[in-house]
Amino acid sequence: MHRASFLSTQLTGYLIVLAAVPAFSQTAGPVPVTCPTGGASLGGGQFTQTESIMTYNLPQLPRGQPLTGAPYTGQMSNESVRTLANGTHLTQPVRSSPMMYRDSMGRTRSDTLMMAPRPGTTTPQINRLAEIDDPVAGYRYILDDYHKVAHRIVPCKRSPPAARPAPMPNPTLASNPGPLRMGGNSETEDLGTQTMFGVTVTGVRNTTTFTPGAYQGNDGPVTVIQETWRSAQYGLDFVVKNSRPDGDSTQSMVSFAAGDPDPSLFQIPPGYQIVDETANFTITIPYQPQ
Repeated sequence: MHRASFLSTQLTGYLIVLAAVPAFSQTAGPVPVTCPTGGASLGGGQFTQTESIMTYNLPQLPRGQPLTGAPYTGQMSNESVRTLANGTHLTQPVRSSPMMYRDSMGRTRSDTLMMAPRPGTTTPQINRLAEIDDPVAGYRYILDDYHKVAHRIVPCKRSPPAARPAPMPNPTLASNPGPLRMGGNSETEDLGTQTMFGVTVTGVRNTTTFTPGAYQGNDGPVTVIQETWRSAQYGLDFVVKNSRPDGDSTQSMVSFAAGDPDPSLFQIPPGYQIVDETANFTITIPYQPQ
């Protein structure tokens, strides 16, 4: 689905493989809906004093070609340090995402956490929406545990891009020491390979130096560095580090296990009503008394 949206907190997730097709899968999937010009909006979430609201806009964008034969269960963490003008550092607590799943057939699952303080307290009210992407059946499912509803969605299909004439040579770009990127010169460094959770990952460091006026109104050169450690086998970033003048952020895998997760994670639970969604819809979950 997909795109699961983000609220004031974060969400995540993916999918797993089974020897047999889940009960809700269909041999012949529906005809994909064509994406509108410019792509489809992903929607978003909000909180009121009494409820959490998640909005889904249709049609939903496709995830791209599913990756098969690389099942796993994993979890990421997020950490950020903001640097103020006077040099003070503001460090946010490390936040762990929900679990991520993929099966051998390319199905994925992501559990979206809807979190906000309950009225009059600082304790978060947590609601969960599981999102299952089933490229075999051709559907996405959003499982609303509170109302026991499985929202079924047909992802859109991108139209092939129109052919464009070849660009004319640009002597300014040809003489630049590195490819231009958003007004800056970028250099890429190969960091080699290492092993994380028994998986071989390849590291790349991109260093971009922005010219004056090209980065948030800068009046002098600004350097931004991104370091990524990625597994080609699983199509996953295990570590992504970003270093900017205003602070640093790190996303890293904190748990990972190869192999198929529990098949029940990709099945619609008994007693759920399946609702085919053909227009924008919302899921509203009231805060529950504690």
